[in-house]
Amino acid sequence: MAAGTAHELRNPLMSIKLLVQAALVRDNLLRKDDLHIMEQELCRVQRTVQNLLEFARQPAMSIERLDPTGLLEQCLRLLHGRAQIQGLLFTHSDECPRCDRPKR
Repeated sequence: MAAGTAHELRNPLMSIKLLVQAALVRDNLLRKDDLHIMEQELCRVQRTVQNLLEFARQPAMSIERLDPTGLLEQCLRLLHGRAQIQGLLFTHSDECPRCDRPKR
């Protein structure tokens, strides 16, 4: 990912650098079409940085109740095929304890 981001930043920056260097060699101001290209390339850099920042942003945490019985049953369903191949049998009791947070 770092290499892809580096390329996405380096390429437009190189375009801008070349346009500025050409203007310095000509010893004159940048042409309007050069400025337009530079603007487009800077927008490209801005999008890349924004995407990187969004990717790095941690998602908002949410706390919710979870039924451990349902979660365990889902896990057992996912493991069932592999367990059969290896000759394992899962059993469970309908009297699974519930977990409740103590009231404060």
